[in-house]
Amino acid sequence: MLIAIGSTNPCKIAAVKNVFSKIWPKAKFKALKVDSTVGSQPMGEEKIIKGAVNRAKKAIAQTGADFGVGIEGGVRKIKNSLFTTAWCAIVNQEGKISLGGGLIMPLPKRVSEKILAGEELGEVMDEITGIKGVKKKMGAVGILTKNLIDRTKAYETIVSYALVKFLNPKIYP
Repeated sequence: MLIAIGSTNPCKIAAVKNVFSKIWPKAKFKALKVDSTVGSQPMGEEKIIKGAVNRAKKAIAQTGADFGVGIEGGVRKIKNSLFTTAWCAIVNQEGKISLGGGLIMPLPKRVSEKILAGEELGEVMDEITGIKGVKKKMGAVGILTKNLIDRTKAYETIVSYALVKFLNPKIYP
C-alpha cells in the first residue's frame, strides 16, 4: 500500500506515517511538494479545507497511490479573535474524500494583529520566539501549550478523524 502525502513538512509527514502505520504496518509513504492553491496563510474553514483537499488530490494524482493525504493549517475568526485551525483530507483511488479537522486554539492578540496585516503564522512565531522554522518543529501549538501538544500530535488527531470513512465503510457507504 502506498500513501502519498501532499507536503514535505516533517510534522505532517510524521503525523501521517504514525497514524497509517498503526492500521497498515507495511504501508510505504511518498511525500511530495504540492501547491495547496490557497496561499501560505489561508483564512477561514472553506479555504483551509480546500487547501487540504487540493493537496490530497494532487498527491494521489502524481503517484497513483492508494491514498492521498493533504493537511492544511490556517486561521479562522471567531467573534473578534483569531484561532488556529487545521484540516486533513484523505482521498482514495475511487475519488472518495474524507475530512477531519481540529486544532482550534486562540492566538495572542499581537500574533493575530501580524496575521491580519498579512504575515504568516509560522513566520510570526519564528519572530516572537527567536526559533527558526517553528512550523517544521513544534508549531505554534507546541509553543503556546508549552509542549503539552506539539504540531505532529495535533495533526495525528485530524489524520485519524479523516480516516473514519475508510475505516468504517459499512457505516459510511
